[in-house]
Amino acid sequence: MSHELVKARLNLYAVLQNLEELVRYDEPSAEQAKSWDVGVQFAVMGGPAATLFFKNGECRHVCGKENAPIKLLFRSPKHLNDMFEGKAMPIPIKGFSRLGFLKNDFKKLTDRLEFYLKGGGAGPRDEAYMKLAIRLKLGTAAYAARELAEYDPDGKIVAAGTPDGALQIEVAPDGPAVSISFKAGRAQVTKAKCQAPMAQMVFAGFDVADRVLGGTADVFQEIAQGHLMLRGRIPLIDSFSLLLDRIPRYLS
Repeated sequence: MSHELVKARLNLYAVLQNLEELVRYDEPSAEQAKSWDVGVQFAVMGGPAATLFFKNGECRHVCGKENAPIKLLFRSPKHLNDMFEGKAMPIPIKGFSRLGFLKNDFKKLTDRLEFYLKGGGAGPRDEAYMKLAIRLKLGTAAYAARELAEYDPDGKIVAAGTPDGALQIEVAPDGPAVSISFKAGRAQVTKAKCQAPMAQMVFAGFDVADRVLGGTADVFQEIAQGHLMLRGRIPLIDSFSLLLDRIPRYLS
């Protein structure tokens, strides 16, 4: 599978799904989207697709094509990736009367998402910012790992050697958590703790999670200082860490 196609899958399924959490936890985004009743489909010609639905102040992300009043087509995975980087425009094939919504309201929402994921744009970076940024980055990491386990050449090798079981990743004491379950070389993600995790990766605070997920931490030092706690079946954690290391090859 080509680099651009894997990257497109990460953009559609790991990055775009964050809009669910952004609308739920970011007050300006919630206020902006509270009256929206619209769906937007993103589809690569002959390739992956995802659909977003906004209604009753909530956002729902669906993998694949679902009927929506706005449909955006991309000629290739690279075309979609270029759009995510602000270098290209999609081809609207339905919903021409909603182009103003896409260029204005929806763009403000995606710019807000970029502010949290990349620290771009203007706005305060206080404790509330850090908490939501880590929530979004944690979800991005888990869903990206799921895609890499199935579609990245080296990720497939990692997944094939991963024992079955669920890894729970959380920020202590009461921060966000995600669970990634491996089975027969594939992975599934839940945006919550799981009932019986086989392994746990626990960050002792949002600052620790920021360092580890951002790749700036000395992991062994974080463990030695008690900032990062690893429990249970270590091979599950090792596999996730290897997949995590591959994300920057696709997402900057």
